[in-house]
Amino acid sequence: MKYLYYCKKCKSTNSTENDNSYLQCPECKVQMYATHITADEWETRTAEEKEFLKKSFETIEHPVMNPIGKALKTVGWVYIGLSVIGSFMMLTEVDVAYSALSLIFGCLGGLLLLGFAEVVNLLQDIKNK
Repeated sequence: MKYLYYCKKCKSTNSTENDNSYLQCPECKVQMYATHITADEWETRTAEEKEFLKKSFETIEHPVMNPIGKALKTVGWVYIGLSVIGSFMMLTEVDVAYSALSLIFGCLGGLLLLGFAEVVNLLQDIKNK
């Protein structure tokens, strides 16, 4: 099912398969706003109804991104990066197996942080609706 997105800058609409995804306007390259209207619903509207809806889309705000989710995502990526760097530095001093274990567990820890950040952001999206 396709969902409709609206660009406030050039007043155009576009559709994509995923609702709540971030879509960039193909014309002016700014982030489009999710309208939560399906493309099928949009096609059934008259020209007057479409113009009225476009005027109502002007009041749509970007969803508030949770700062904790952003911080957890950043920490997760830093954790993974430092784990990779650390495991490569360990290669010169210890056995390859210890270095590989360090890399695996470091990446797993970072992925857990990224997963938790995604849960926090999804909860924020639910709250924003």
